[in-house]
Amino acid sequence: MVRVEYLFPFNTKDGVCKDVKSFNSLLSVHSDIDITTDKIEYKGSSYNYKVSLDEVINQNYSVFHVTFSFKRTTPKFRDMLKAVRKVVGVHIKDDIQIIWDGVGFEWSTELYPKIYKVENNLRKLISKFMLVNLGLGWHKSSVPS
Repeated sequence: MVRVEYLFPFNTKDGVCKDVKSFNSLLSVHSDIDITTDKIEYKGSSYNYKVSLDEVINQNYSVFHVTFSFKRTTPKFRDMLKAVRKVVGVHIKDDIQIIWDGVGFEWSTELYPKIYKVENNLRKLISKFMLVNLGLGWHKSSVPS
């Protein structure tokens, strides 16, 4: 299961997004997004959706903790996340906090073994080249201290 979590802080002085209902209404402004209690639908696909509200006392802002999850990353899932960030970003600019990026985690677990193999093959190639061309102890005479 791929999970992505955001924190969206809203200034409550202007009256935008004072509660979960208004936050869901804001997301629904996007013509491709429909929200039910625990699902968000985007272009015919449905994703798990959870939102909670925390109010920061004496500082006039509220923080929405939003979680999206799906069985695996798809281009449409990434597009939905981008659409959500775009709609919310109009109001909070650069204050979106990504607290868990399951898409990046999935990519890193898939790509790290490949990067590891390339890195070790390069290390083997460089070590063999240096040993053959510069001799034993090449790292002492050729690498700056």
